[in-house]
Amino acid sequence: MTDREKVLWTARLQIRNMTELIQGFLTNADAWVIGDKTSGKIVGYITADIPYRKLGVGEIGYVIGEKYQKRGYALFPSGSLLV
Repeated sequence: MTDREKVLWTARLQIRNMTELIQGFLTNADAWVIGDKTSGKIVGYITADIPYRKLGVGEIGYVIGEKYQKRGYALFPSGSLLV
């Protein structure tokens, strides 16, 4: 396998893995992708783990892509889950 073929294979694998990750979020009732309204790009995701629904106790976790951090992308989704 040439270096070019290795790079292409790695890129295809990364795209497939990311596609599977996003599909998982789209089918999980407690996970959501976070998108940029202007570009439509997915910039991260947010999850809610609520083991004690009757008590209203749970955890919120989120991941924002490095180049999108510190721009408020997690603020609105996190606040929406708390309402």
